[in-house]
Amino acid sequence: MKRFQQHPVFFLTQLLLFGVLINGTPTPSFAQTFEGYWEQAGQVSSRLPVMGKTVEKQDHRIFITKDKIKTIDLTNGRTNIFRYDRKMIYRLNPGNKTYADISFSQFESLMKRNWSRMDRMNKRLTKKLKHLKPKQRRRMIQLLGGDPARNSRRYSKITMRWPPGLKTILGYKCRHLQLLVNNKPFLDAYWTKAIQLPGRMLDIFNQFGYFPYKIPDHILKLRGFPLQITLNILYGAAKIAYQTNVTKIVRTPVSDKEFQIPRDYRRINWTYMKLF
Repeated sequence: MKRFQQHPVFFLTQLLLFGVLINGTPTPSFAQTFEGYWEQAGQVSSRLPVMGKTVEKQDHRIFITKDKIKTIDLTNGRTNIFRYDRKMIYRLNPGNKTYADISFSQFESLMKRNWSRMDRMNKRLTKKLKHLKPKQRRRMIQLLGGDPARNSRRYSKITMRWPPGLKTILGYKCRHLQLLVNNKPFLDAYWTKAIQLPGRMLDIFNQFGYFPYKIPDHILKLRGFPLQITLNILYGAAKIAYQTNVTKIVRTPVSDKEFQIPRDYRRINWTYMKLF
Protein backbone atom coordinates (compact mmCIF):
# COMPACT_ATOMS: atom_id res chain seq x y z
CA MET A 1 0.00 0.00 0.00
CA LYS A 2 1.24 3.48 -0.89
CA ARG A 3 2.58 5.59 1.97
CA PHE A 4 1.65 9.19 2.74
CA GLN A 5 4.76 11.34 3.11
CA GLN A 6 4.58 14.24 5.55
CA HIS A 7 6.63 17.41 5.94
CA PRO A 8 8.82 17.23 9.07
CA VAL A 9 7.58 20.48 10.60
CA PHE A 10 3.98 20.26 9.38
CA PHE A 11 2.23 19.90 12.72
CA LEU A 12 4.43 22.43 14.46
CA THR A 13 3.02 25.06 12.12
CA GLN A 14 -0.46 23.84 11.19
CA LEU A 15 -1.68 23.65 14.79
CA LEU A 16 -0.50 27.02 16.03
CA LEU A 17 -3.81 28.79 15.50
CA PHE A 18 -6.11 25.86 16.14
CA GLY A 19 -4.75 23.74 18.98
CA VAL A 20 -8.05 23.97 20.78
CA LEU A 21 -9.63 20.54 20.47
CA ILE A 22 -7.84 18.36 22.99
CA ASN A 23 -9.23 19.63 26.26
CA GLY A 24 -12.72 20.78 25.31
CA THR A 25 -13.03 23.09 28.31
CA PRO A 26 -16.25 25.19 28.07
CA THR A 27 -15.82 28.73 26.85
CA PRO A 28 -16.71 31.60 29.24
CA SER A 29 -20.36 32.67 29.03
CA PHE A 30 -19.52 36.34 28.35
CA ALA A 31 -18.35 35.55 24.78
CA GLN A 32 -19.89 33.48 22.03
CA THR A 33 -17.77 30.53 20.93
CA PHE A 34 -16.46 31.08 17.42
CA GLU A 35 -17.76 28.94 14.55
CA GLY A 36 -16.84 29.68 10.96
CA TYR A 37 -13.54 30.07 9.16
CA TRP A 38 -10.54 32.32 8.86
CA GLU A 39 -7.71 32.74 6.38
CA GLN A 40 -4.07 33.22 7.24
CA ALA A 41 -0.81 33.91 5.42
CA GLY A 42 2.41 32.63 6.89
CA GLN A 43 5.93 31.39 6.43
CA VAL A 44 7.88 28.63 8.18
CA SER A 45 11.63 28.33 8.08
CA SER A 46 13.49 25.43 9.64
CA ARG A 47 17.12 24.63 10.14
CA LEU A 48 17.62 21.03 11.16
CA PRO A 49 20.81 18.99 11.52
CA VAL A 50 21.80 17.27 8.28
CA MET A 51 18.63 18.51 6.49
CA GLY A 52 19.86 22.12 6.35
CA LYS A 53 17.62 25.18 5.99
CA THR A 54 14.21 25.23 4.32
CA VAL A 55 11.74 28.09 3.83
CA GLU A 56 8.12 27.54 2.91
CA LYS A 57 5.20 29.93 2.45
CA GLN A 58 1.89 28.77 3.87
CA ASP A 59 -1.52 30.29 3.05
CA HIS A 60 -4.50 28.50 4.56
CA ARG A 61 -8.24 28.60 5.13
CA ILE A 62 -9.31 27.06 8.45
CA PHE A 63 -12.85 25.91 9.31
CA ILE A 64 -13.71 25.31 12.96
CA THR A 65 -16.65 24.04 15.02
CA LYS A 66 -16.80 22.97 18.66
CA ASP A 67 -15.10 19.61 17.99
CA LYS A 68 -13.71 19.69 14.44
CA ILE A 69 -11.13 21.62 12.43
CA LYS A 70 -10.37 21.59 8.73
CA THR A 71 -7.39 23.32 7.12
CA ILE A 72 -6.95 23.84 3.40
CA ASP A 73 -3.65 24.78 1.81
CA LEU A 74 -4.67 27.49 -0.67
CA THR A 75 -1.64 26.74 -2.85
CA ASN A 76 -2.10 23.04 -3.56
CA GLY A 77 -5.49 22.21 -2.05
CA ARG A 78 -4.10 19.69 0.44
CA THR A 79 -6.47 19.35 3.35
CA ASN A 80 -6.15 18.33 7.00
CA ILE A 81 -9.07 17.37 9.20
CA PHE A 82 -8.81 17.19 13.00
CA ARG A 83 -11.77 15.46 14.64
CA TYR A 84 -11.94 15.55 18.40
CA ASP A 85 -15.19 13.58 18.33
CA ARG A 86 -13.24 10.65 16.86
CA LYS A 87 -9.80 11.66 18.18
CA MET A 88 -8.45 11.26 14.65
CA ILE A 89 -6.37 13.28 12.20
CA TYR A 90 -6.91 12.99 8.44
CA ARG A 91 -4.68 14.24 5.63
CA LEU A 92 -6.26 14.54 2.15
CA ASN A 93 -4.54 14.97 -1.19
CA PRO A 94 -7.03 16.11 -3.87
CA GLY A 95 -4.37 15.76 -6.56
CA ASN A 96 -4.52 11.95 -6.51
CA LYS A 97 -7.67 11.56 -4.40
CA THR A 98 -5.99 9.81 -1.48
CA TYR A 99 -6.12 10.24 2.28
CA ALA A 100 -4.19 9.02 5.32
CA ASP A 101 -5.25 8.95 8.96
CA ILE A 102 -3.72 8.62 12.42
CA SER A 103 -5.22 8.63 15.92
CA PHE A 104 -4.36 11.27 18.50
CA SER A 105 -2.71 8.65 20.71
CA GLN A 106 -0.60 7.28 17.86
CA PHE A 107 0.56 10.74 16.90
CA GLU A 108 1.36 11.60 20.52
CA SER A 109 3.58 8.51 20.75
CA LEU A 110 5.24 9.40 17.49
CA MET A 111 6.10 12.91 18.69
CA LYS A 112 7.56 11.55 21.94
CA ARG A 113 9.78 9.21 19.96
CA ASN A 114 10.97 12.11 17.82
CA TRP A 115 11.95 14.20 20.84
CA SER A 116 13.72 11.20 22.41
CA ARG A 117 15.64 10.78 19.18
CA MET A 118 16.58 14.46 19.32
CA ASP A 119 17.75 14.09 22.93
CA ARG A 120 20.04 11.20 22.01
CA MET A 121 21.46 13.03 19.01
CA ASN A 122 22.21 16.15 21.05
CA LYS A 123 23.94 14.08 23.72
CA ARG A 124 26.18 12.47 21.10
CA LEU A 125 27.00 15.85 19.55
CA THR A 126 27.72 17.41 22.95
CA LYS A 127 30.05 14.55 23.83
CA LYS A 128 31.96 14.94 20.55
CA LEU A 129 32.26 18.71 20.96
CA LYS A 130 33.94 18.29 24.36
CA HIS A 131 36.88 16.52 22.71
CA LEU A 132 37.52 19.27 20.16
CA LYS A 133 39.92 22.15 20.55
CA PRO A 134 38.23 25.52 21.34
CA LYS A 135 38.62 26.87 17.81
CA GLN A 136 37.32 23.65 16.25
CA ARG A 137 34.45 23.59 18.73
CA ARG A 138 33.38 27.13 17.81
CA ARG A 139 33.47 26.28 14.10
CA MET A 140 31.45 23.11 14.62
CA ILE A 141 28.80 24.96 16.68
CA GLN A 142 28.57 27.57 13.94
CA LEU A 143 28.18 24.83 11.34
CA LEU A 144 25.44 23.16 13.38
CA GLY A 145 23.62 26.46 13.78
CA GLY A 146 23.79 26.34 17.57
CA ASP A 147 25.17 24.55 20.59
CA PRO A 148 23.35 21.21 21.06
CA ALA A 149 23.85 21.52 24.83
CA ARG A 150 22.34 25.00 24.96
CA ASN A 151 18.80 23.98 25.79
CA SER A 152 17.41 21.32 28.06
CA ARG A 153 13.99 19.70 27.92
CA ARG A 154 14.42 18.47 31.46
CA TYR A 155 14.08 21.92 32.95
CA SER A 156 12.98 25.07 31.14
CA LYS A 157 11.21 27.88 32.95
CA ILE A 158 8.21 29.16 30.97
CA THR A 159 6.86 32.61 31.76
CA MET A 160 4.24 34.89 30.21
CA ARG A 161 4.21 38.66 29.89
CA TRP A 162 2.04 41.34 28.30
CA PRO A 163 4.21 44.19 26.95
CA PRO A 164 2.42 47.57 26.92
CA GLY A 165 0.51 48.82 23.91
CA LEU A 166 -2.40 47.73 21.72
CA LYS A 167 -2.55 46.86 18.03
CA THR A 168 -5.68 46.82 15.86
CA ILE A 169 -5.87 43.93 13.37
CA LEU A 170 -8.94 43.44 11.15
CA GLY A 171 -10.85 45.76 13.45
CA TYR A 172 -10.00 43.77 16.61
CA LYS A 173 -8.00 45.38 19.40
CA CYS A 174 -5.15 43.05 20.33
CA ARG A 175 -2.78 42.95 23.27
CA HIS A 176 0.87 42.04 22.85
CA LEU A 177 1.61 38.62 24.35
CA GLN A 178 4.97 36.94 24.84
CA LEU A 179 5.87 33.49 26.15
CA LEU A 180 9.46 33.18 27.31
CA VAL A 181 11.76 30.21 27.89
CA ASN A 182 14.38 30.98 30.51
CA ASN A 183 13.61 34.69 30.01
CA LYS A 184 14.06 34.52 26.22
CA PRO A 185 10.98 35.00 23.96
CA PHE A 186 9.94 31.99 21.91
CA LEU A 187 6.35 32.99 21.13
CA ASP A 188 5.31 36.53 20.25
CA ALA A 189 1.65 37.19 19.45
CA TYR A 190 -1.06 39.83 19.21
CA TRP A 191 -4.03 38.43 21.09
CA THR A 192 -7.70 39.40 21.16
CA LYS A 193 -10.32 38.23 23.65
CA ALA A 194 -13.13 39.33 21.32
CA ILE A 195 -12.91 35.93 19.58
CA GLN A 196 -13.32 32.84 21.75
CA LEU A 197 -12.31 29.46 20.34
CA PRO A 198 -13.60 26.16 21.76
CA GLY A 199 -11.48 24.72 24.56
CA ARG A 200 -8.06 25.81 25.72
CA MET A 201 -5.73 27.21 23.10
CA LEU A 202 -2.38 25.67 24.02
CA ASP A 203 -3.32 22.28 25.44
CA ILE A 204 -2.47 20.43 22.26
CA PHE A 205 1.19 21.43 22.53
CA ASN A 206 1.61 19.77 25.92
CA GLN A 207 -0.43 16.68 25.10
CA PHE A 208 1.30 15.94 21.81
CA GLY A 209 4.70 17.24 22.88
CA TYR A 210 5.16 19.77 20.08
CA PHE A 211 7.38 22.04 22.12
CA PRO A 212 10.53 20.85 23.88
CA TYR A 213 9.14 22.67 26.95
CA LYS A 214 6.34 21.98 29.39
CA ILE A 215 3.86 24.87 29.42
CA PRO A 216 2.51 25.71 32.92
CA ASP A 217 -1.20 25.25 33.54
CA HIS A 218 -1.91 28.95 34.20
CA ILE A 219 -0.69 29.74 30.69
CA LEU A 220 -2.78 26.92 29.20
CA LYS A 221 -5.89 28.62 30.63
CA LEU A 222 -5.33 31.64 28.40
CA ARG A 223 -8.50 32.60 26.49
CA GLY A 224 -8.88 34.33 23.16
CA PHE A 225 -7.38 34.19 19.69
CA PRO A 226 -4.02 35.25 18.18
CA LEU A 227 -4.33 37.28 14.99
CA GLN A 228 -0.58 37.45 14.54
CA ILE A 229 2.08 34.98 15.71
CA THR A 230 5.85 34.70 15.57
CA LEU A 231 7.25 31.48 16.97
CA ASN A 232 10.91 30.64 17.45
CA ILE A 233 11.96 27.23 18.72
CA LEU A 234 15.64 26.64 19.42
CA TYR A 235 16.63 23.23 20.67
CA GLY A 236 20.31 22.52 20.43
CA ALA A 237 21.24 22.65 16.76
CA ALA A 238 17.62 22.66 15.58
CA LYS A 239 15.81 25.91 14.80
CA ILE A 240 12.23 26.43 13.66
CA ALA A 241 10.72 29.86 13.00
CA TYR A 242 7.08 30.45 12.10
CA GLN A 243 5.22 33.64 11.27
CA THR A 244 1.56 33.98 10.42
CA ASN A 245 -1.05 36.70 10.06
CA VAL A 246 -4.81 36.24 9.98
CA THR A 247 -6.13 38.06 6.91
CA LYS A 248 -9.88 37.27 7.03
CA ILE A 249 -12.40 36.13 9.66
CA VAL A 250 -15.94 34.93 8.86
CA ARG A 251 -18.49 33.81 11.46
CA THR A 252 -20.88 31.31 9.87
CA PRO A 253 -22.38 27.86 10.55
CA VAL A 254 -20.14 25.08 9.20
CA SER A 255 -21.74 21.95 7.77
CA ASP A 256 -20.57 18.50 8.92
CA LYS A 257 -19.98 17.73 5.25
CA GLU A 258 -16.84 19.89 5.42
CA PHE A 259 -15.24 17.24 7.65
CA GLN A 260 -16.18 14.11 5.72
CA ILE A 261 -13.80 12.09 3.54
CA PRO A 262 -15.06 12.01 -0.09
CA ARG A 263 -16.23 8.54 -1.09
CA ASP A 264 -13.97 8.38 -4.13
CA TYR A 265 -10.80 8.94 -2.04
CA ARG A 266 -8.49 5.96 -1.51
CA ARG A 267 -6.91 5.30 1.89
CA ILE A 268 -3.12 5.01 2.04
CA ASN A 269 -0.64 4.49 4.89
CA TRP A 270 0.47 7.41 7.02
CA THR A 271 4.23 7.89 6.97
CA TYR A 272 5.41 10.71 9.20
CA MET A 273 8.87 11.95 8.31
CA LYS A 274 11.16 12.14 11.33
CA LEU A 275 11.40 15.60 12.80
CA PHE A 276 15.09 15.15 13.57
